[in-house]
Amino acid sequence: MSRADRRATAWSVGLAGALFYLGCPSYRFNFDGVACAIAVELGDWKHLVHGNHLLYGVMGRLFFDAWTFTGYHGRALPALDAMDSLFGGAGLAVFFLVLLDLGFDGALSLAAAAGLGVSAAYWIWSLEAQVYLPAVFFLLLAFLELLSDRPRPLRAASWHALATLGHAGHALFLPAGLWMLSRSSVGKKGAGLYAAAWAALVGACYLAAAAFIVHPGSWRRLAIWLLGSAALDPGGAFHWHAAPGFQAVAAWLLAAPRIFCDPLDQTRPPGWGWLLGAVAISLAIYGAWRLAQDGSPRPWKGALFLWLGCYALLYLSWEPATLVYRISDLPALWIFIAIGARALGRPARPLLASLALGLGLYNGFFLIIPFENPAANRPYQEALGLAERTPQDAWIVTSGIGAVYLPYFARRKTIDRRYYEGKPEALRERIAGLLARGEAVYWDSGASIGIPRAKDPKETGRKN
Repeated sequence: MSRADRRATAWSVGLAGALFYLGCPSYRFNFDGVACAIAVELGDWKHLVHGNHLLYGVMGRLFFDAWTFTGYHGRALPALDAMDSLFGGAGLAVFFLVLLDLGFDGALSLAAAAGLGVSAAYWIWSLEAQVYLPAVFFLLLAFLELLSDRPRPLRAASWHALATLGHAGHALFLPAGLWMLSRSSVGKKGAGLYAAAWAALVGACYLAAAAFIVHPGSWRRLAIWLLGSAALDPGGAFHWHAAPGFQAVAAWLLAAPRIFCDPLDQTRPPGWGWLLGAVAISLAIYGAWRLAQDGSPRPWKGALFLWLGCYALLYLSWEPATLVYRISDLPALWIFIAIGARALGRPARPLLASLALGLGLYNGFFLIIPFENPAANRPYQEALGLAERTPQDAWIVTSGIGAVYLPYFARRKTIDRRYYEGKPEALRERIAGLLARGEAVYWDSGASIGIPRAKDPKETGRKN
C-alpha cells in the first residue's frame, strides 16, 4: 500500500469510526464524566486539573468553548461525549497505521481495527465522557512513532507525555518505549533522551498546574491532589483499592475476555458472550506464543510483552475487576490477535472479520442499544423526577451517583452522605442548620425533612 493510500485509508477509518460513535449517543452517564461536565460548565479549573488525569478536563473545557464559539448553546456533557467519540475514531485510524507498520496487509489491518472499535470497553468509552480514550489515542501515536525505521525520541516522548497527562497509569508504558528505542537505530542515547524529555514534560505540566491553578498550600494538600482517586475518603485519607491476592488475580484474568464483550450482565445471553471472549483471548494467546517463537530481532516484540506486563503490575493491585482500566490492554491484545490469525494462513481474514462482526452484533444489541435508552438509566430518571418535585433552591441529601446527577440534571444542591459516614450527629446538625435558615431539605427519595419555610406555598416540600 502506497503512502498516499495509507493516509487516505487511515483518514477513512478514523472518519467512519467517529461518525459511527457519534451515531450511538449514550445515556449511561458515568460518574466521572458528569463530574467533569459540572467542572467544565463552572469553569472550575481546580477540579479540571485532576491529579490522576491532568489533561482531560483542560481539553474538555477548550473543546466546550470551541463548541459554544460556533453557536452551541447546550450543556457540556454532550460536548464531552462527542469529544471522546472523535478521539475513539482517531484512535482507530492510528491503530490501523500501527498494524500496517507491523507488516499486516490492508484487509487484515482493517479487520483488526474494526475488532478493536467494537470491543466492549473501547466502544462504551468512545461514547462516554471519560479520560481513558484520549489517553489511549496519544499512547498509540507514541507507539506508531517508536515503530519508525528511525524514530524521533522527542516526538515519541511528547506523545507519551500527553498519554500520561491523560491518565497517570500510562507512565507504565515507559519500559516498553525504552526497550524499543534502545534496540532501534537511535540506540541507548535516543532512549535516554526519550526518558528525560518525557519526565521533563510531565513534571513541568504538574508543576505549572500546582503553582498556577491548584495552589495546594501545604504538602498534605499537594499529596491529596496527586493521589487523586486514592484519596477520596473523607478527610483525604489514603485508600488503595486492592483485593486479596488470589481474588485479585482471578478478577484480573476474568476481566480479560470481558473487555471484548461482557457476558456477566444477566440481560445478555452469556453463552455467546463467553464464546466470543474465549475466541479473542485464545487467538491473542496463540499470537503471543507464535511471536515468542519468532527469532527475528524486532524491537516491538519485547515491547508488546512489556506493555501488557507493566500495566498488569498496577491493575492487578488496583481494582482488578474494573473493566475501564483495561482499555490500555486492548491495542496490544488486538495486535496479538492479528498475529495469531495470520499464523493460521488462509482462514485469517474471514476469521478476524467474523470475530469483529460477532463482537459488533453482540455488543451492539446487548450493550450499546440499551445505553441509548434514557428510560433505562434509573438514577437519571430519578434526578429528572426530583427536579419536578422539589423547589429550585432545595438541598437534597444523597450519596453515590446522586452526588453528581442531582447537581447536574436536577440543578439541586446536595449533601453527600458519604462524608458523614459514622457521624450521624454531624449530619443532623448540618440539616438542622439549613432548616433553621428556612432552606428546603429533602432526602433523595423526594421526602421532605421537616417543614421548610418556603416563600411560595407551591415550593413547600411534600412527602411521597
